[in-house]
Amino acid sequence: MLARKLPLTTFLTAMLAAANGHACGPFFPNYLLENRHANLLYLPEGSFALESSRLVPIDPRLPQWRDTSTDKPTAPSAQEILITKIRASGSLEAAEKMAADLPAASRLYVLGAVAFTKRDSRARDYFRQVLALPAAQQGLWGLKARYSLARDLMHDYPEPRSESGYPLSDSAHSHGNQQGLREAFELYQQIIDAVRNGQEDPEQLSLASLGQQGRIKHWQSEPLAAAHLYARQAAQGSPTGSLSLRYTADILSDPENENFLQPGLDDPLIQQLLIASFFTRSSGPLYEPEPRPDDEQEIKNYHDALIAKLAQRINHDLPGSDRLIALAYRNGQYPLVTLLLKNATENGLTSWVQAKMALRAGDVKAATAWYAKAAASFPADEAWGSQPDNNEIIGDEFVIPTCRINAEQAILALNRNDYLEAMRLMYKAKEHYWPDLAQIAERVLTLKELTAFVDKYVPAPSPALLEQPENTERYSADVRLRTLLARRLMRAGQYQKALTYFALPENRDAAQAFINTLPKNGPKTAQAKAWWQAALLLRHQGMELTGYEMAPDFALYGGGYSWPYYDSGLEGKPAAKSWISAGERQRVQLSQPKQDNHFMHYRWQAVKLAEKAADLLPRKSQAYAAVLCNATDWIRAQDPTSVKRLYQRYVKNGAPFPWTENFGQNCPEPDFAVLRSSGKVRE
Repeated sequence: MLARKLPLTTFLTAMLAAANGHACGPFFPNYLLENRHANLLYLPEGSFALESSRLVPIDPRLPQWRDTSTDKPTAPSAQEILITKIRASGSLEAAEKMAADLPAASRLYVLGAVAFTKRDSRARDYFRQVLALPAAQQGLWGLKARYSLARDLMHDYPEPRSESGYPLSDSAHSHGNQQGLREAFELYQQIIDAVRNGQEDPEQLSLASLGQQGRIKHWQSEPLAAAHLYARQAAQGSPTGSLSLRYTADILSDPENENFLQPGLDDPLIQQLLIASFFTRSSGPLYEPEPRPDDEQEIKNYHDALIAKLAQRINHDLPGSDRLIALAYRNGQYPLVTLLLKNATENGLTSWVQAKMALRAGDVKAATAWYAKAAASFPADEAWGSQPDNNEIIGDEFVIPTCRINAEQAILALNRNDYLEAMRLMYKAKEHYWPDLAQIAERVLTLKELTAFVDKYVPAPSPALLEQPENTERYSADVRLRTLLARRLMRAGQYQKALTYFALPENRDAAQAFINTLPKNGPKTAQAKAWWQAALLLRHQGMELTGYEMAPDFALYGGGYSWPYYDSGLEGKPAAKSWISAGERQRVQLSQPKQDNHFMHYRWQAVKLAEKAADLLPRKSQAYAAVLCNATDWIRAQDPTSVKRLYQRYVKNGAPFPWTENFGQNCPEPDFAVLRSSGKVRE
């Protein structure tokens, strides 16, 4: 008998409840350029949900699973309202009186449902009476009665649950006698067969029946048979079927259950299931055997031996053989990878592994060719999902193989100084590798190259969409890339040209306001006030107007975070092979702020504008002191050297005021009006 700490239903409930939660904290997108060597050699982990859905073909006669929890409810009929009241009546006697006028099938079923909830032995009689009616009278109640009768025979009664959906008790259930389980299995099969023959199944009971049959096989210590049933359920898209398969794979791969596994090692479905389980291992086991003194190395050795057995048995033309090769690569079994690749069918995954094996061998030319084949072969819509924590991989990676392959190709293109090709490849990944795309766009391409690239490849978004504050188009890679270019143009002083690339109207309006504020020829007071207004705009909106997307400003997060994208010298681990060319390194150095290379560098630019205002003001005026005081406040916590210089300028030239005792703190606004009215400035 298979031993486990909790029944399968408890595991599945817990996992489904956990799947509805979300992690706290910010989402850090992938950043492959931080550690290029590790990322080029790393093969992402596959998705068990995806792999489990491919073990058997979809059955076109069964429904495809869909989530009905968000369906908009229709107005209930009078009969549906009455049935709801009957089920909430609290006693079978009261329910019998309330249901007296219902049609036979619905009356008998709802009475059986009330009895079932109370674990009343009369439930089976009511359900059997439904099934004794002529088929024309049963309607959908016939499927429901079969399903509920089978549950009763299994002793699969509803349990009280907490608000989060977890069972309030994990006590083991009596699963009913073997005769009852056999009858339940047959009832579930009747449901499946009826749906295959055209019976409507709005509640997807046929898919649930496959899962229930799998449970029965587990209870009968037949995990191999259970796997086949869950595979059919998963193929129809059922998340419960996929979770059940994970549980079953964990059982079969446990050393204590080797006697259950051995008969299945030549079964193609079991082979593929084990491979999928190992290839997606970080999702964590659902099966929890009784505690024993095995250490992790013993389990790993057993799994390595099992992978070797699978390699000897599986046909290289069968589905799953490419996953076995990828699994062996992820597991570090490189001689086995080389052996398996000799007879492997060429596809996206095997080509990807070939590319990485070529890189391990130092053959970049061969790797580049294999990458091109991999990129052309993978389905564009295939997604592997979130990846496990990995110290060498920066960011929260959600892997879409085609995007990841394009990003890795971009790394190789950078290495051979093909910067525009690197940009084109990384742009294909768009949102999935935004920090990498931003790094190339901002630090590697020249301003002229980036402008030409954006003009050719990056479409301007619809203004109507961008006017809607909550529209997701506002946060797309295309919008962000055009905005990045606009900020580069602003930093270069190409203000009018920058306006055409600011995608978001609020940023474009702010840029226009900054441009309009810049002083023209005229009276000194007016020019000083204009420089001051420009300095204020840059101080408070500089992140949106001129901020660097990556270092030093990290507009990526509005300046709120720099980790894990802080520039640590282009590559975080210099001991590993560097994939950064001298040409790229030189371009990156040239792209740094020429002066004031600080976080929020635009504050120092704002200080310079404020000093231009001060240059035009009477040195003994309140405005002169206030401008320098405010400018000092903007960088007071970050730059003691500049703070000292500004203070010394004030002390040397300015007049004392009561508030200057704490210069750089609690500064008043400069009073330009008094200058004009007092005539202290010669215009």
